[in-house]
Amino acid sequence: MHIDNMSIRAHRILALEYSPQPTFNCSHESELFDFLLEDERTQDGRNADGVGMVEFQRNRLQEAIDRSDLKLDEGTRAELQADITWAIRKGQDYVMYDCF
Repeated sequence: MHIDNMSIRAHRILALEYSPQPTFNCSHESELFDFLLEDERTQDGRNADGVGMVEFQRNRLQEAIDRSDLKLDEGTRAELQADITWAIRKGQDYVMYDCF
């Protein structure tokens, strides 16, 4: 892909900081992952193998917690809620995940 009308620079990433444990498993909790991906505001940067960065809107995460049909276990609910709380504290309306 070539971009003609903008100057976009590539910056080397110096560090990524990860939470101590994953919020959820993309493969095992596929209904949750599919629900989150269905949101048109999702920024999906994963490759063909499903590996890479994805950003979900904070309110979409809350919608997932509130939906009983997703059958989330209490651990996943707690992790999603912790991510929402973290985003609010940081003043962000999204949470970025690195899927690997």
